[in-house]
Amino acid sequence: MERRLLTVLYVTHDQIEAMTLADRIVIMKDGYIEQVGSPEMVFTQPHNLFVASFIGSPSMNPLPATVETADGEPVLVSGSLRIQAPDVMATALKPTQRVTIGVRPSDVGLGNGNTPGNGYDAAIEVVEYLGTEALLNVKVGGQEMVVQIPALARRRAKERSHRF
Repeated sequence: MERRLLTVLYVTHDQIEAMTLADRIVIMKDGYIEQVGSPEMVFTQPHNLFVASFIGSPSMNPLPATVETADGEPVLVSGSLRIQAPDVMATALKPTQRVTIGVRPSDVGLGNGNTPGNGYDAAIEVVEYLGTEALLNVKVGGQEMVVQIPALARRRAKERSHRF
């Protein structure tokens, strides 16, 4: 039996459909192509802020930041958050440069006052219980973010978490 490849172009505004069905996605805005790639690539390596906030649910947290230098290394500062710049970006960043840090809600860990290691104080403002997961609207380092956690980790609004 001869196998044939079939190319299908499917247009949708539903990102879950696109991520599930596609081998390659073309993300467009206002008639212009913003990015082309596999679902995994556009999710993990978005080319711009539009793609970063469009792909993924809940969407990525954009945090405005400024580049500073600590011990000769670039540090991204957003409110009282200080984040070491990834090595792959270090040479491209310049002191006082304004950047946007993209943080996926699922990439944030939430601990408690007894969790060892570095972290930030975070205040939980709102809890959205969704069954298997919960979305937390938190305030950390003067910034508001959405954090996605397993629902079993039970958190309540106005609760403080000391290792974020």
